[in-house]
Amino acid sequence: MFEGVFPPIPTPFVDGEVAHDRLSENIAKWNQTGLAGYVVLGSNGENIYLSEAEKRAVIVTAREAIPATNCSSWALAASQQS
Repeated sequence: MFEGVFPPIPTPFVDGEVAHDRLSENIAKWNQTGLAGYVVLGSNGENIYLSEAEKRAVIVTAREAIPATNCSSWALAASQQS
C-alpha cells in the first residue's frame, strides 16, 4: 500500500484550458520535496469540469513529470470520480 504524504495537487488553467506546462513545472518543484507522490484530479474540484480526454491528458502530463528513476518510490494516484 501507499506510504508517505500524497497531497492533492491543483490542475492549473489559463483562459479556461488546462495549462500542462504549468502542471509540469509545479510537479518538477514538488519532486524536490519529501512528498511520496501526488493525488491528481483529487479533492480540488476541477475533476467534474474536465472531459475524459482532458482527464487522461492531465494524468499523462503528471506521470511524465515524475522522474522515471523514482518510479518505485513515487506513485501517481488518480481519482476515479466522474
